[in-house]
Amino acid sequence: MLYYHTLSAPFHEPVSVLARNYYQIIKRPIDLSVIRRKLDKSNTLHYFTAEQFVDDVLLMFKNCATFNYPDSEVGQAGRSLEVFFLSKLKEIFPERTFPSASQDRTDRARLRWLCRKRKEKYRKRRHLFSGKKYCL
Repeated sequence: MLYYHTLSAPFHEPVSVLARNYYQIIKRPIDLSVIRRKLDKSNTLHYFTAEQFVDDVLLMFKNCATFNYPDSEVGQAGRSLEVFFLSKLKEIFPERTFPSASQDRTDRARLRWLCRKRKEKYRKRRHLFSGKKYCL
């Protein structure tokens, strides 16, 4: 159902290695092709619970929100698909609640990444000015 949604095309295959810094920013990349493979019980890494499946789908949306600007076409598609997915999830599992890949978590992830980059930059400067050699 999610795979055939009109907005899902950017999520069908892994993000290209040509996408600038994607694999530096996103530590656990996932896409619908991986999720489809894990739905197959003959796959050794198949899902054992609905929660595992939901976690991967929400991770895909979280990655999308982390990497793409909110007003970008892919960012908007990701948010729309997340709303669609969560509504279908409520229909199938009305008594259960699953965590949403909320903007709050995305903002925290983006802040952690920025802080890490600033610390690296500060360390490089400190080593340069202390007279020690710094190798990249």
